Amino acid sequence: MKRFVTFLFAILLICSCSVIASAEEGKYDTAGDLYEAWYETLPDYICGVWSTDGGASNLTFGIQNTELGNAGKTEMLELVKDDSSITFVYQEYSRNYLLQIQKELDGYFEKDFGLISTGLNEKNNWLIVKSSWTLE
Repeated sequence: MKRFVTFLFAILLICSCSVIASAEEGKYDTAGDLYEAWYETLPDYICGVWSTDGGASNLTFGIQNTELGNAGKTEMLELVKDDSSITFVYQEYSRNYLLQIQKELDGYFEKDFGLISTGLNEKNNWLIVKSSWTLE
């Protein structure tokens, strides 16, 4: 029985060491690799994503300044090997929320209310709505 407990403890110790090592290494080389993997299903605490330097590797992530957003920031830093490729700024509205509003506005194009286009400005964290209306 003592040998079994010792064996079980040794296996547990080996497994815990390998989990720690893999967490330190990160799953993705750069922030760009993380974004590519997450593109279709970005978490709700993400407000926007844009290039920090014009390339695809170094990205800035807008996140909400909430408990969920800060926990996500920590998770993202653990997932990326090159921490220098990821930058964070706090923003107010979730990207998913803004896209939901944009999708709801799509129905108004068919009703001829004067909408020309909508677009998401992730860096400024707002939805752009262009219309044929003029204000005097």
